[in-house]
This record gives sequence, C-alpha cells and structure tokens, in this order.
Amino acid sequence: MEEVRYCDKATALQAVERDGRDLRFASKELRGDKEVVLQAVRASGSALGYASGTLQADKDVVLEAVRKNGFALEFATGALRADKDVVLEAVRKSSSALMFASSHLRADKDVVLEAVRQHGLALRAASDDLQADKDMVLLAARHEDPASFAHMAMDHWMPEAGIDERIFDSVVNCSIAVEGEECPIATVFLASVPAECDSDGNIRVPEHFR
Repeated sequence: MEEVRYCDKATALQAVERDGRDLRFASKELRGDKEVVLQAVRASGSALGYASGTLQADKDVVLEAVRKNGFALEFATGALRADKDVVLEAVRKSSSALMFASSHLRADKDVVLEAVRQHGLALRAASDDLQADKDMVLLAARHEDPASFAHMAMDHWMPEAGIDERIFDSVVNCSIAVEGEECPIATVFLASVPAECDSDGNIRVPEHFR
C-alpha cells in the first residue's frame, strides 16, 4: 500500500501534471476523480494502473492513457480491451499492446494490420488464423530487418513448441526481400546463424527446415 501524500485536489493536480505516476500517492477519493486521473494519464499513460476501477472502465480516460502509452491497455477493464476504438489507439502507439487485447480483437484483421504496420513481430500476439495468413506474414516481414525477422520468427514459430503447423508453413514458405532478391525466411534464418557441421564436416540443417 502506497503512502498517501495527496488528499487535496489542487495539490494532487499539480503533482500528477509533473509526473502522472504520482497518482499512486493520491487518496482513494482522488484516484476516483476523473479530472485528476485524466491529468495523470496525459502525463504518464501507465498511471491508469493507479486509477479507481470505475475510471479504468471509463472510455475517455482509457483512450487518453493508451494515446500516451499503448501498454496502458493492460489496466483497462475487459470491456475496453474488447473495444476496437481503444485497442486501435493502443496498437498505434505501442504495437505489442496487442497482447492485452481481447481474443476477439486479436483475431480482427484491421487491428492486427495496424499493429504489424508498426512492428512486424506484433503478429506473434495475433490469433492462430492470422499468424497462419501468408499475406499477414509478408506484411509483418516488410516492417522488420530481414535477418532479424527471420531469426526471431523461427525462434517463436518453431514446430517443437506446439505451434499450429499452418503457422509454421506460412512462415517457412514466406519469402522476404534481401538486397533486392526474394529469399525464403528459412534461408535467411539459416544464413544468420553459425553453421553447424556433423562429424564428416557436412553442414547440418535443422530437421524442421528439410
């Protein structure tokens, strides 16, 4: 339990204007005051985590918070994490905030497109169907450094991890541009890691790429 430093509204408003996270030092009553909380989340979106439950369910407040910091979506109520307007604002600010969206919106093509346009690997938080969508994988790849995307994609979408085979096939069979040429992601990945050789000196290719 944080120490209560602010019981006076005027003092609290001044404090959260300087640092929104100081909302945690406000009285319970002030953490439920919309004017104070709006001031706080405009300064620091994560201050939403210190707001009252009522204001974490207030769309105006949550929109202000996610516009400042997309990850503030984590502190919104389930209803607002399932609100398309709110989630779109969150992923425009922080693509990885997609992980906090409802399962329904993680399967929404508009929402996932917005996220992967900001950062390709946000696709990892999308529904299985969208992770297996070849067009979506291509779009995600275009928004990352090819070698980095290939390496991280292979690390995340390995079949041994219980990943849906459709997703693995989409990723491995996807080709991305490297120095003007189209190369399969698996090829880019293999070129980005040290080669391994067997006892006869032959390069060992991981079984899932054969």
